[in-house]
Amino acid sequence: MLFEKIYRYCIYAIAFLVPSGFFGLSLAMIAAAGVCWLLDKKIRSFLILKRPQVYLPILLYLYFVGSGFLMNNMEAAVSGISVYFPFLLYPLILGTTSALDLQVVKKANSIFIYSTCLFLPIALCYAGYDILTTGNQPVVINEG
Repeated sequence: MLFEKIYRYCIYAIAFLVPSGFFGLSLAMIAAAGVCWLLDKKIRSFLILKRPQVYLPILLYLYFVGSGFLMNNMEAAVSGISVYFPFLLYPLILGTTSALDLQVVKKANSIFIYSTCLFLPIALCYAGYDILTTGNQPVVINEG
């Protein structure tokens, strides 16, 4: 029961942190959710892997790995791949636990939406401030 409660709060925290850009905190929450997932011992069968929605994160990760070979800076490519690896495990942890019900999923979805609405204006304001202070515009629009 304790692991299930911690697991639920980790899911809520991940839903809040993913849009924020605090990757270190979201990775820590994924690790905590994974530990609770293993200790809860209420793991459903891995037949969930037959569902096509589980393959999207795997394909996205393979896309990151493939694009890493095309980058000029291999150190940045390896760093990016290692940062995104735990997000590959997230659908597996979610899909194979019996601790989740529809109410938890709906609450996590609404937390994700509110978090996105909160952090998007903050990111846009930061980008505008950065452009105004440094004069660097990282994205060139209609250059030619």
